[in-house]
Amino acid sequence: MDRYPNNEKDRFQGLIKSDDTLPSVNTTRSIIVRVLRYGLPIIAIVMIVIIATWDDAGKSAKPLNKADILPQSENVQNELLAPIFNSVDDKNQPYTVTADRAVQSKSNPDVMELENPVAVMTQTDATKLDGKAKEGLYEQKTQKLNLKGDVMLSHSNGYTLSSQELRIDIAAQKAYSGQDVKVSGAGGTLESKGLEGDFEAGVLSFTGPARIVIYNNGNLFKPKDKGQIE
Repeated sequence: MDRYPNNEKDRFQGLIKSDDTLPSVNTTRSIIVRVLRYGLPIIAIVMIVIIATWDDAGKSAKPLNKADILPQSENVQNELLAPIFNSVDDKNQPYTVTADRAVQSKSNPDVMELENPVAVMTQTDATKLDGKAKEGLYEQKTQKLNLKGDVMLSHSNGYTLSSQELRIDIAAQKAYSGQDVKVSGAGGTLESKGLEGDFEAGVLSFTGPARIVIYNNGNLFKPKDKGQIE
């Protein structure tokens, strides 16, 4: 005779888990325990290494230097497009220097290298001098302008002076050229190997040998052996 009724057996059997369920739960728990046992120490070691590395990096780091960020290399230049320089000379006579482009000199920051410069000078008697060239150097402090390449200087009286080089001291109102010079106007032409000029005194001294051609009443005459002065 069975000690337990059928309903009691069913209740006890429901409380007993099957054999294939118990091993699955035990295996999962073992894996988690194993991961925590070995994984946590490894993570702690890694964190310690990272903290130590950051600390050493912070100690060895140096503040940024402006010279390192913006080095004064030869490739760095100050450039102006269509610059205009206005000033007056020692006698308060105004002048203007313009160009298509100006670049600050590397050797002397006060000197500007000009492309297609144009200079306009007005004297107290309203006389004007206009100068232009392919390139030039303008030193602002000393008010000196060096023109080079197809130099053309025009006077308000109608005369023009051409050369490949002309150095102008604006403050002193003087000019100099060591290259061939040609002066043209209504009265004739003059060619020489150079010149020294004093604009204030109105005197131009030409370096020989020189050749002069003078027009008289619209007719060309050549004094002293065909107008040549040696």
